[in-house]
Amino acid sequence: MEYSITDLKKGVLVEVGGKPYRVIDYAHSSMGRGGAVARTKLKNLQNGSMLSKTFKGNEKITAVSSTTIEAQYLYLDNDSAHFLRLDDYDQVSLAREVINDRDKYLKEDLEVSLLYIGDKLVDIELPIKVKYQVVESEPNIKGDSAGSISKGCVLETGLRIQVPLFIEKGDQLLIDTRNGSYVERLKKSS
Repeated sequence: MEYSITDLKKGVLVEVGGKPYRVIDYAHSSMGRGGAVARTKLKNLQNGSMLSKTFKGNEKITAVSSTTIEAQYLYLDNDSAHFLRLDDYDQVSLAREVINDRDKYLKEDLEVSLLYIGDKLVDIELPIKVKYQVVESEPNIKGDSAGSISKGCVLETGLRIQVPLFIEKGDQLLIDTRNGSYVERLKKSS
């Protein structure tokens, strides 16, 4: 299967130079008589390196065929993140370099999607929104409450984020794993 530049968008898997890449960022622009181009940032699924590439309007881009399998996160060690596949209950691991900074979103029993190209595990896909508990929260600041003032907090995984002033230690928050932003505070169960 081949893509044209109009088929490209974030998350699409493409082949460049015989290697699989995921589109991380994408901008389409028309150049008048020069035709259209797509400027992309691509992440190599084999080693995690980044590549900036511009595709021209008539260029055909090879699609990468992949499969996803649901899994549950188990633990992280010095070299790898370990997962339990939910289809056959096999334990698999993925190099820590591939997980990169997404390790701060991994918590015990979190369900993720494992991305396979052929029979090789190459990446994970996190759920977009995940519930985390606040384990540390900066004190509230008295005074100026006009505008959108925020403070820092630390989640159960060690992730540091900015949150509204009313967030306290022990609160359950919904966090967007694509950018680490606060979505909402969840109601406390009684």
